[in-house]
Amino acid sequence: MYAREEALDEAEHRVHERIGGGVGPDREDEELPAWLAEELLLAMGPGRPRREYVSEASPDHARRLLRRAENRDGPGEVVGEILQGALGHHIALITKPRRRGPGRDATWCRFYEHAFLLEGGGEVSLWELEHNLTSDGRLVCEVYLDEADAEVAADRHARALGVEL
Repeated sequence: MYAREEALDEAEHRVHERIGGGVGPDREDEELPAWLAEELLLAMGPGRPRREYVSEASPDHARRLLRRAENRDGPGEVVGEILQGALGHHIALITKPRRRGPGRDATWCRFYEHAFLLEGGGEVSLWELEHNLTSDGRLVCEVYLDEADAEVAADRHARALGVEL
């Protein structure tokens, strides 16, 4: 975490010098080496962080999440009813490697997993896509039952605007 944007730019420049990519605040016209994204992805491995459920107001959290969702193909009322009995919830930011064109842009696209613990030990996950890939650039929330559906939606929104994620 950096207090000043200049400090972040300096750190970014040092990293790019060390990996040989030549990309940084002053060299936005070049791209990172193609092998770097794959290497970083492999180093991350397939694991997810261990869930630590919070038991406070989980049904209310589910209700608020589903109410914020702007997508018409969301989880639906049945899922909302099931989650009214949730005993706990865990929210995790899911890192998604994204390939973007050279240069900086103002694209905001994040994925979150909202896992809910149900009575009997079962779990239900909702996948939140938070993005500004709208015609007016406003921030919206979409919720899906499947991680792949959230990814497809993000790619569909990006292509509609000519943005490469």
